[in-house]
Amino acid sequence: MYFVALKPNIDHSRKGLPIFISYRLMEEINEKKPFDPIYKTDWLLYHPIKHGIPPKEEYKLPKKLIMICELSKLVLDFFPLFTYRWLVSESFLNFLVENELLPENRVEVAVITELLSRRKMQPISEKKYYIIRWFRPFNDLLDIEKTQTDIVKHSEGKGWREHVYYKKIFFKDNVCPNLFFLHQPFYYDCFFVTQEIRNKMESKKFLGFDFYTLEEFMIKKEGIGFNDRNISR
Repeated sequence: MYFVALKPNIDHSRKGLPIFISYRLMEEINEKKPFDPIYKTDWLLYHPIKHGIPPKEEYKLPKKLIMICELSKLVLDFFPLFTYRWLVSESFLNFLVENELLPENRVEVAVITELLSRRKMQPISEKKYYIIRWFRPFNDLLDIEKTQTDIVKHSEGKGWREHVYYKKIFFKDNVCPNLFFLHQPFYYDCFFVTQEIRNKMESKKFLGFDFYTLEEFMIKKEGIGFNDRNISR
């Protein structure tokens, strides 16, 4: 059984637990305009589908990055920054490494050497942070024939907009990853784990996400008023 880890939808920015972060990642600070990054390569433009897997030299994630945020405090352990990028604390990264949850053929990691507030250009956390970038999601291992999805239809203008959710997930050749990330809209800001990893993460009391079953996740995303009549199977 798999669970989905999703960031909370209640903002506690003053406590260092935001649901949105306005930020810039850079290799060096532009002294005149700190929020206007300086890039030495095209790593920020990288997209697996467009530029290929693994990233070529000009698209590789730098080993060290600086992050400037419009925040005054940060304590969370996980935050999805972009479709393929996560901001994680050192303790969360160590957990992933120790439990062999970051395959080298799927991710890149960069250390955040400075995490600063935009207003005062001062450190905003006592924690050390890293960027994890997934360049190869686990879609290639999905057993498409066995995996089951629900499609929720929404009227949009003269047509329909479809939200695709996983109902049951199966992998090829009896592969059972304990943690994985999938390239699928509505799942870009989360990750999947087994019961075992969920239990371990909860025991560590990591901050920045809550766990849901696949069905609970769909209901959470669709919001109040959702019911089975919305589903096209």
